[in-house]
Amino acid sequence: MKKLGLSLRYKILILLTLIPLITLSVYMVVALRIFEQDKIAYVFDSTSNMSSSMGNQMKTQLNSILSSCKPIFQDYLYEKAFTKGNRPMAVLLEGTFRSNFAQRITDTIANDSAISFKAKSVPTAMIVVSDGDVIKNDFSYASMSFSPLGYDKYTKQKFANKTFLLNCMNYLIDGPKLMSLRSREVKLRVLDRK
Repeated sequence: MKKLGLSLRYKILILLTLIPLITLSVYMVVALRIFEQDKIAYVFDSTSNMSSSMGNQMKTQLNSILSSCKPIFQDYLYEKAFTKGNRPMAVLLEGTFRSNFAQRITDTIANDSAISFKAKSVPTAMIVVSDGDVIKNDFSYASMSFSPLGYDKYTKQKFANKTFLLNCMNYLIDGPKLMSLRSREVKLRVLDRK
């Protein structure tokens, strides 16, 4: 019986071929793990830097808005709030407004024609109301009916919330043109009786 075997030369050749292949495969596995960890660390660092810079930017914007609104809100921050008389409950803002996403989106999204992103608005107007209850109707379970808009169930008074909201809508739809028509007085002219 004859043994089939490889000569010593082929055994050494196979060994010398396998050692670099095994070394290369171990190197590739280690390199991929390091690359993945490095990639995760890079993404974390870049997003944390972006988050902190956006957080600082938002803080600066909010501070500037609050400082400009300080005369309106200063009396509400003290113990004797609501003792200084009437305060504005709504503000009309007119002009062009910068988009909140102007410097936060990529150029791909900003230049995409399907999205048609605008960094600045056209001249527009908005009314900011301090409380959402201005448009709220109370519901009575006893009578299964809604109270009229602006009705205060505690003081039994009806305020002009509906008129205010209609005036807001009319102004936002057509500006002062439609509002000036409402103040005109219509006089009935009597025909001559002769």
